[in-house]
Amino acid sequence: MPAVNDHGNQKPVIFLAFANDRERYLYNLKLEQRGIREAFRFAEEAGLCEVVNENNTTIDDILDVFQKYRDHIAIFHYGGHADDYLLLLESDAGERAPAHSGGLVSFLSRQKNLQLVFINGCCSKPQALNLIKAGVPAVVGTSQPIDDAMATEISPRFYKGLVGGLAIDRAWREAVDQIRIDVGDEEFQALNRQGETTGSIVFSWDIYYRDGAEKVKEWNLPAAANNPLFGLPEISEEYYGKLPSTPFIGLQYSRKKRPLSFGL
Repeated sequence: MPAVNDHGNQKPVIFLAFANDRERYLYNLKLEQRGIREAFRFAEEAGLCEVVNENNTTIDDILDVFQKYRDHIAIFHYGGHADDYLLLLESDAGERAPAHSGGLVSFLSRQKNLQLVFINGCCSKPQALNLIKAGVPAVVGTSQPIDDAMATEISPRFYKGLVGGLAIDRAWREAVDQIRIDVGDEEFQALNRQGETTGSIVFSWDIYYRDGAEKVKEWNLPAAANNPLFGLPEISEEYYGKLPSTPFIGLQYSRKKRPLSFGL
């Protein structure tokens, strides 16, 4: 079962799943994985979440993890090959094992407390929109084949923002800003109306929100972990020793003045 933090509250679970392909090997996938794990390291140490990391992910791995941490997984991230209607996972023998989106969408839509699905693979927008339609509050997907270098940057930056206490929407916008800073506005092009690229570099990612679930934009790890003190400076025991014995210095209380001091 999921662990609890120092405040006795249930930690949200972050599920990271990665799968590669021998024939179309993604050399940057390990860099993305390392960057995301480093981003969440501080959050784990601060008791904000529990991270489950799966390499060479199989279909059984995904089902097993969700069933083990039943209704406690807040974020599901997939890194690897994808297309309009499947995720390319691996078999126990290391062969290709496609996970078709029909069953996957149905399965993920029933996971209570799942706030975000991030599909960091090519052409995953149709899956993202199907997940939104099925009830998942927020999904990141891609409109076409993606640039590997960008894929390695955008997801770690996004999760660094979440770990720093940013809400989902602001963390996403700041991750996009990093790409714009790196490549420049002239190269930061999206698809035109005909679906053709207007520049040599195309930014393919977008975040989609379910209608009526816009509140998820403000979801953040400290609030989910119910840790209101996250990010505040630590107060030493010496500080508490200097506090006065009464909170309101100079306040003279008597029964006659009780109506005046009520509520203090």
